[in-house]
Amino acid sequence: MSATMKSKYYDYTLLVLFIVMFFVLCSFLVTGRAWNTVSDERTFFWIAFLMAFLAMSAGVVFIYSLVHYAQLPNLRSLIIMFLGANVVVFSFLFLMTHPSTLGSPLAGRDRNRTVVTALGFLLTPGVLAGSVFGGKELTTRNRNFVILWGLILQPLFSISLLLTEDPLFKVTDPAGGLAGLTPIGWLLTIVVGSTAVVSLARYTKEWFDTRDRIVLGSTLALVFWLYTFVVYSLLENPYQVAELLWIGGVIAGFIMLSVAMIFTAIIEPHRGLESLVEKRTKELEMARKESDLYLSMWVHKMGNLLQGIVSYLEILAREESLDNTYRQTIETAMKLSRESTFFNRQVATLSEIKSSGEKELVPYNLETAIEKAQGTVEEMLKGNKFRFEISEIHDTLLVRADNKLDILLTNIFVNEILSREDEVLVSVETIVVSNQVEVRIVTDGARPTDSELDQLLTTDIPDATTLNLNLFSARLLLERYHSSIEYFRDEDQDRNEYVISLHRYED
Repeated sequence: MSATMKSKYYDYTLLVLFIVMFFVLCSFLVTGRAWNTVSDERTFFWIAFLMAFLAMSAGVVFIYSLVHYAQLPNLRSLIIMFLGANVVVFSFLFLMTHPSTLGSPLAGRDRNRTVVTALGFLLTPGVLAGSVFGGKELTTRNRNFVILWGLILQPLFSISLLLTEDPLFKVTDPAGGLAGLTPIGWLLTIVVGSTAVVSLARYTKEWFDTRDRIVLGSTLALVFWLYTFVVYSLLENPYQVAELLWIGGVIAGFIMLSVAMIFTAIIEPHRGLESLVEKRTKELEMARKESDLYLSMWVHKMGNLLQGIVSYLEILAREESLDNTYRQTIETAMKLSRESTFFNRQVATLSEIKSSGEKELVPYNLETAIEKAQGTVEEMLKGNKFRFEISEIHDTLLVRADNKLDILLTNIFVNEILSREDEVLVSVETIVVSNQVEVRIVTDGARPTDSELDQLLTTDIPDATTLNLNLFSARLLLERYHSSIEYFRDEDQDRNEYVISLHRYED
């Protein structure tokens, strides 16, 4: 599924959830059950349950708005974040003041209706600011204004409603409903209702323009809160089912916001990151294959070219009529060609190692690898002074490797021989230690450079200027075989010792 289709899928999920919850809430109004009364005990039970659920859903909105704000600071996320935090405070204040809460000194219809007014003061500027300024650039000024409203003014106003001996103001008389609204109640009803309608129109237009999921969530939440406004305005008795319905409308609105926030701040970025990683992995794999192909073609063509040059120079060298100057030039050219051939072989070896990185390890005869490495070195370095002393292996030793194990040994042999001017003695001994097979390589002469040892013994990436292809290839093979190598220096006898630990293959 493409990223666009997934994004639409999340939007459709929001819409389906909205339709289901809105249908359930409206069914109580259509059937008339909204106006049935409930006993004190059952009312308190459901009020406590719904307030806990409201606090939880508002807390989820707060947390994921905070996450989204941390990912991408914007004014709308900041507004929604404080909206969620203040509704958590409201839920506890409402429960403490509801008439069904027995034993609470603050319980009472007038004070409870006044606390609900605080919710109106919270939602009204919140949704209006979100619709008008939500898409604006986040500046220090408007950020500080939102913080002042959400962190200081709104909490202080809500808590102040509990500090007075009598309710701060009355919004309805005992009759309840529209007929029981006081002048302050009518003023609040008109202001809150008109503000909600204007905000809904702005949110709807913005969503059609931007297709922003948080805007969609805010739009659907506002529809639920308009439902809440209508039901609450018609409510006559706090023990009616309608009391639970308008609270359910507030909860449904916050569920819309929380789901939109989860999709936008958590799921979609994760899916986007997965898609990006998958795309980059494919690009990297393709680049690696192209690199291996070009490297293989280069090695093949250069090998043919160098072989042709060497053959031509050997033919010229056999001509007896050439004077010494020409012969020296030909010998120099042949030496350079051999060095180029050797370098080309190193590149070919590196290409083979990299291309076989994903192949499974198999049991491989260690003695065969040592003999093959010895033969390769003797063929490559005919002009160098060296000799081998290889201890005989009496039993067949199989190790977990592949047919490139001899390259590992060859590269270490070659590096030791080429770094010495005098004759080099290369001693090879094989020792079985438990489930390991140690190959001990001892050479006489000077100590390798620190750069060479780092390339062989560590996983550090060498600089291009100090790269030793022999040792670099050897280290790659060691990593492939899940094996290790250690280096020891005997200054008294002027010797270098390399100990390669391979995994023994056992049936």
